[in-house]
Amino acid sequence: MPRALVSIIIPTYNRSAMLLRTLESVKRQTHREWEAIVIDDGSTDGTSRLFEPGVQDRRIRYIRQENAGVSAARNSGLRAAHGDFIAFLDSDDLWRPWKLEVQVTALQANPDVGMVWTDMEAIDSRDNVLLSHYLRKFYTSYQWFTNDTLFSEHRRLPLEAIGAVASPAILHVGNIFSPMLTGNLVHTSTVMITRSRLEAVGLFDESIKPSGEDYDFHLRTCREGEVGFLDVVSTSYRIGGADQLTKPQNAVPLAERFVRIVTTALKRDGDRVDPKYRRLIVKALGEGYAWAADENLKMGHVGKARRHLAHAVRCDPRNIRIVALLGASMLPGKSAGYLRTAYRVAKAAVRAAMGGGMHGVDSHPPVRRKRSRRADAAAASRYAGLTWTIRRLPQKASLIVLTYHRVCDVATVQGDPHVVDASPEVFERQLQRLKRTWAIVGLAEAIAHVSSPRSRGAVVLITFDDGYRDNYEVAFPLLRSAGLPATFFLTTTFVGSAVWPWWDRIAYAVRNTRRLDISLGTGEQVRFGSTPEARLQAVRRLLRIYYGLPGPLAQAFVDDVEQRCEMAAPLDRRRFLDWGEAKEMRAAGMDIGAHSHTHPVLSRLPAEDQYRELAESRRILEQQLGCDVHSCAYPVGGREAFDETTIRAAKRAGYRAAFSYDQSGFNAAPWRNPFCLSRIEVGQGVTPDLLELRVALLSTTGRMHV
Repeated sequence: MPRALVSIIIPTYNRSAMLLRTLESVKRQTHREWEAIVIDDGSTDGTSRLFEPGVQDRRIRYIRQENAGVSAARNSGLRAAHGDFIAFLDSDDLWRPWKLEVQVTALQANPDVGMVWTDMEAIDSRDNVLLSHYLRKFYTSYQWFTNDTLFSEHRRLPLEAIGAVASPAILHVGNIFSPMLTGNLVHTSTVMITRSRLEAVGLFDESIKPSGEDYDFHLRTCREGEVGFLDVVSTSYRIGGADQLTKPQNAVPLAERFVRIVTTALKRDGDRVDPKYRRLIVKALGEGYAWAADENLKMGHVGKARRHLAHAVRCDPRNIRIVALLGASMLPGKSAGYLRTAYRVAKAAVRAAMGGGMHGVDSHPPVRRKRSRRADAAAASRYAGLTWTIRRLPQKASLIVLTYHRVCDVATVQGDPHVVDASPEVFERQLQRLKRTWAIVGLAEAIAHVSSPRSRGAVVLITFDDGYRDNYEVAFPLLRSAGLPATFFLTTTFVGSAVWPWWDRIAYAVRNTRRLDISLGTGEQVRFGSTPEARLQAVRRLLRIYYGLPGPLAQAFVDDVEQRCEMAAPLDRRRFLDWGEAKEMRAAGMDIGAHSHTHPVLSRLPAEDQYRELAESRRILEQQLGCDVHSCAYPVGGREAFDETTIRAAKRAGYRAAFSYDQSGFNAAPWRNPFCLSRIEVGQGVTPDLLELRVALLSTTGRMHV
């Protein structure tokens, strides 16, 4: 297939310090046929000096214009572009080296798709990763959708054309114009659009200022036909900059632009709206009006707030937030301020309590402080009676699944500390709180509950992955003492062994090497730094690379990291529980399930290898334990770690249920797909108060954010 030219549109304004790093990420692209068009929107910080003759790559063009806003800058770049495909990149963001190659491959293999976008991560000013898989956290409309419900097709890409570094196997394709009316789902720096789709869509609307123009553009792009989503992080999005358009000062116009864009689209293209989304769109529009009202109330614009609330009530008269804001807008100044403050504190407490501890492909959450603001907010919620009130709301018929990996003192861990979910003391207190508040069930009862249309209320299943030795030595005695069941998903090659899993091997090498950086075989350089925090950041980065590698290259990658670090983990003691211990746990009422044979990322393997991993694990477990094993948990388990091929392999291997991670942990009864049961990682820093609040919200609302 011919190598297509990609035009990269980079608007900038007074970001000369960061622009160089952005351009370096462009120069490292494995797809070499590109032109970068930098549009300087009237900068006064010496940006032009970066583009003096002979300074930059010849493929980079510089255009300077009087300050006219980001839309005008992007449009200037689009008019100058010659490429078959167009990509957008903000001047403080970064790309992975394979970003263009992956998207060009996807678009060339799927000519009916007009645009492709990806997930992103959030970074700070020093390029430290703050939040992985940030797209779903940044764009709240994702709360209503999964990839299965949002897209109608899931197409496998030709992996050999993409290369070893990225290899996202699935392109999710669909016409998502109607879902986009609930709010933006697309981030501009992750986008690549075809020339033909761009000609149908037109330019950015320069009348939309100071922000919101990207949502309008992407909405019009989705209106013109099918688009595709690659659920892989290709872009690092920098947050916290003082010059960002999403800063709080722009909240009022941003909220009002959202309402205007949606109402205009509904008037213009109402006949294109899928009827099944109409109620959700109206609900989202009501939230948009409430958002605009809330921001106007903060600014003291009571009249405008009331007008927005009148529209909001018509859209969603039962929305508690809208009713509370309407009441606040009718009160005199100080009283209204007190009520609004009380409402925002309560809302912030709940949102803070529910943030974090969730994951997709990066299945182990960041190490947190012993006492986080989320934990403080949850304690305040319990003290004020908010948690008690939520628990007594009507519960949805559902199964909530909690997952742990290790229970031990994190300071004693030589490998990856992120797999430690609780200390023994915290775990014991969590169990006592769960036992006092919720129905904790075993595996068979959990599957029966979530499968039945007659189920009532919520039940909780506690699970452990991998089978670390502390599962038997620490967690099992505490569970037995509390009289609670749990399910342990074992990786059969690990049982009774001193082997270090690949994530622990990488972590041990990086945490203990004397080197300050290494260069990978791909040419990518990874800096370790000298502080423990910097080294853990490097571990997360290397693990993200590992997650994307095809099976045969993954093991070689771990070996390569150890060799370049000149550090290998010692095989000095047994790290996983053995078969005798597993039998004892099962005899005491614990359940055992499969977690594959060698713990690969299953979706990176050929179909027959996926089947062998799952079938061999089940065969060995049944042979050693003398019982039927009918459930498994996909290793890593995030959105990229398994696919339809994996599900078919699990069914063929004889399983009746399988567990994944999808950031929720909530499974409504009756659950439509027993081979995609959702779990949520408990995670470090989760106090009993915080865990209780999270489970309470899941059982009553079905979602983590309220």
